[in-house]
Amino acid sequence: MLGAAGKVLFRHRGIIPVPFALAAVITLVLRGDTMHGLGIPFWFSILAGTLICAAGHALRIWAIGYAGHETRRVRIATFRLATSGPFAYTRNPIYLGNLAIAVGLALLSRTAWVALMFPLLMFIEYHCIIRYEEEYLDRTFGEEYREYRRRAPRYLGLARPKRDAGSSFAPGETLRKEYQAILATLSTAAVFMAARMIG
Repeated sequence: MLGAAGKVLFRHRGIIPVPFALAAVITLVLRGDTMHGLGIPFWFSILAGTLICAAGHALRIWAIGYAGHETRRVRIATFRLATSGPFAYTRNPIYLGNLAIAVGLALLSRTAWVALMFPLLMFIEYHCIIRYEEEYLDRTFGEEYREYRRRAPRYLGLARPKRDAGSSFAPGETLRKEYQAILATLSTAAVFMAARMIG
């Protein structure tokens, strides 16, 4: 069930956050800064949101540098199992980075319901996608993947890293791939700030 849902969500994972961003903008314009009423200072959400987004992108860059171009596909396909870098400590560092960015943007949105719902729904989405990917990796790599799964947690937890001399980090290529995601985060944050000023 989760795998079937994950297959659909995987193909559309890039556009799913868009309705939440639009809803946050509409809320800011019509109702203003709803976090202010909760007693959350503006400076706190801006500072925390910025730092969490930066941490999320740093994790993504680190992970993509080891995973390669397969992370950008619409259809799931990979020709090697990434187990080095952050993949030695968690099987899903890119999705953890995405979740951090979701939390950061939720804080930057200054809309209370988005701050509560957006990270939660993104986690549910990624959990379904991860289950779908796990089924594919198990079929594709068999015991190699099962051995990796035993030593690296799905999200966070105790890991038993194993050095993989065959993989290395490619910073230049990674940054060229990641700049669009960084620009999307910066643009979304800028739109939130503009909407707050209008509201």
